[in-house]
Amino acid sequence: MKLTNLLLFAGAAAASYHLVKNREDITEEVSETSQLLKKAQLSLVNIQANLDYLKNQKETLEDISKDLQYKVKVFNQEAHARLTEIQQIWENPSNNK
Repeated sequence: MKLTNLLLFAGAAAASYHLVKNREDITEEVSETSQLLKKAQLSLVNIQANLDYLKNQKETLEDISKDLQYKVKVFNQEAHARLTEIQQIWENPSNNK
């Protein structure tokens, strides 16, 4: 039992020594990790804002697309009606005088 306690104490002492010896490196690593975490959080906020913007633009583009589809449909109907009228004029020129 005393040997186990002695080994645990020696291990804890060795770990403490290495921590104290490397405290500057450890502190620097923690500081860098903290800065990276802050940058990652800021990037996440920016990405979310960009996604929200793109979502709004998508909805706007969908509305514009529907409007254009309607206008193309109306244009095609008008063009077809006018072409039919022109064909009738060419086929029966005497009826249009």
